[in-house]
Amino acid sequence: MDGGTAPLLEAFPDGFPAAVVAGRAVNLRLFIPADKENDRPVEPLHRHRVKIIQPKGAKPRPQMYADPRSAKWEEYVAEQALSQLTHTPTVGEGEDFFFPLTDMRVLVAMRFNLPKPKSYPARVVHHTKKPDIDNYGKAILDGLVKARILADDGMVTDQMSLKRYLEPGHPEGVEIDLTAIPCEVP
Repeated sequence: MDGGTAPLLEAFPDGFPAAVVAGRAVNLRLFIPADKENDRPVEPLHRHRVKIIQPKGAKPRPQMYADPRSAKWEEYVAEQALSQLTHTPTVGEGEDFFFPLTDMRVLVAMRFNLPKPKSYPARVVHHTKKPDIDNYGKAILDGLVKARILADDGMVTDQMSLKRYLEPGHPEGVEIDLTAIPCEVP
């Protein structure tokens, strides 16, 4: 294992990372830890930004660009996912699979383990504030596409997301359970 991944594995939840193949189906379990060294917490997908540009002699027009926080988080997700898959043996019996996964139906479950603000009283147990859970999920799926694990996040047909405050056994970060099942052509 490379120096950047080994210390992180000690803090991973039980069962992460893992890769299992059964027939033509693939199950990947990944954990994307919050990167406290680089002040990179678990990030949602932030809205794109717009700036108005005006070329000489032309009308002003809007130009869209990604929020830098989202771009950095997606890159980090991609790096972590690839590093874990590189160092995780595949178990089970089945056919070989290749990345990016294509022509497959993807089922994904994500658990976002987030720190509870110190100012919150003990009676607050559920994370019901912003950011929205769907924005967290979009950022993770975009990171998996950037890593070329998934060919396209449109392959996801079933998604379950949980947004929780930190609990024992669930360190700060994102637990991802991804199952890819081949699409059968009739």
